[in-house]
Amino acid sequence: MVHTPQDRILEFWDITKARLAETQAKLRDVTLALERQQFDFMIQLKIHREERRALIERHHAIETEVKVRAAEDAKQCVEECQRQLIAKDSHHREALHQARMEAVEAENKANACRMQCEQQIAEARAQFEKEVKDARENDLERLRDAIHTAEQRCLDTIRATTAQRDLALTEMKDQQERALEEISQSHASTVSAQLQLIASLKEEIHVREYTRKPTRRVETHRIDT
Repeated sequence: MVHTPQDRILEFWDITKARLAETQAKLRDVTLALERQQFDFMIQLKIHREERRALIERHHAIETEVKVRAAEDAKQCVEECQRQLIAKDSHHREALHQARMEAVEAENKANACRMQCEQQIAEARAQFEKEVKDARENDLERLRDAIHTAEQRCLDTIRATTAQRDLALTEMKDQQERALEEISQSHASTVSAQLQLIASLKEEIHVREYTRKPTRRVETHRIDT
């Protein structure tokens, strides 16, 4: 089966579309994976926030309980309760400060993780867009080369056909000129032969007329005598 340039171009275009579809499928898979990672990150961030809220609520509950106990025992041992309250208050403040520091650190980690994920997503998207763009440019360049080659082949075919036609016309012209020359020569020889025949006939007629004149003279002379 002979493949024409148009069939090759169509086949090359089908291959290009298949490769583009495969690249787009890979890009979709990577996008889905990145979206899944972002979803997991949002779940972890939500868990961290709930843990922080629970920790703050627990500390608030502890503070409330301590205050209630201090109020109940205030009448019996004000100084001891005050000292204990101061000590506990200091301890809970440190714990609250520590919890707040941990919450801030967790939030900073979450922000850093989110920024890193976003940066990775942006880099992955840029990389795939670049690959898709390069693949498209390469495929378009190959398609242009194939079209140029096909056009060049068509031009070569047209030139060869034109050359063959001119050669055939030249040969046909030469043949016609040779045929006309042969016809002219044949016509000239025929005319010459006819002229020679006419000349010979005239000469024969002249000879016959010349040979008849004495006979007429003799007959005339006989009649006179």
